[in-house]
Amino acid sequence: GSSLWSYHSGVRIPPPQPHLSDKIHKPMLTPDQIQLAFPILLSIQFLHSIEELCTGFHRKWYLCRMPFWVFLFFEVLFLSFWTYIWLSPDLAYRIQLMLIFNCLMLANSIQHLVWACVQKKYVPGLVTVPLFIAIFIWAYF
Repeated sequence: GSSLWSYHSGVRIPPPQPHLSDKIHKPMLTPDQIQLAFPILLSIQFLHSIEELCTGFHRKWYLCRMPFWVFLFFEVLFLSFWTYIWLSPDLAYRIQLMLIFNCLMLANSIQHLVWACVQKKYVPGLVTVPLFIAIFIWAYF
């Protein structure tokens, strides 16, 4: 069989390794990864919003309580904005905005997990959290 090792004057020489600068300049996330994860995470966010609306998130959130209509208005505005981003392929900074959303979904998932651990019980939105985390890991790792 062939070997990546080469021999020079009887000395075994390992194959060349990528230079550190090659690793530094290689992007960690590609636009394809970002665009692949975005619509899946956005779809999960629609489910997540329904879960929160149906389980009283507006009454139970630890940062503030709010009337249902305020939370509903926020959810509609939030989902409309991100849907617009998804449906606007020529939008400037679209990939960067998608990445921000993807990271927000991971941060929100972690926030829900911590909240549930502190409460030691179900908190509104917790059921959809594993979906966010699974898709984030699948898309980026």
